[in-house]
Amino acid sequence: MAAGRSEGAPLPDRAVLVVEVTSPSNGDTGRTAKRRRYSQFGPPVHLLVDRRESTCALFFRPGRLGCTRVEGPHPLGTPLRLPAPLGLVLDTTGF
Repeated sequence: MAAGRSEGAPLPDRAVLVVEVTSPSNGDTGRTAKRRRYSQFGPPVHLLVDRRESTCALFFRPGRLGCTRVEGPHPLGTPLRLPAPLGLVLDTTGF
């Protein structure tokens, strides 16, 4: 069995990164409802790529009511430093 999977379904409490790419027709869901929901699952890092706004933002330190730290939004193409446990710089140019 792969780490983070059980019977083929991902286990959100074992995820280290969640990436949400907003839909051009319904980006508000990714910007609000899903953002709160991901925080409840507890992954340490959540990346939001907003196609309508051409931005990306990092959310981390999840809490009961949402992430307690936000970095961005930044224009697409901005290098993003992903915090621990990832600890790498993400090139967003191709987004």
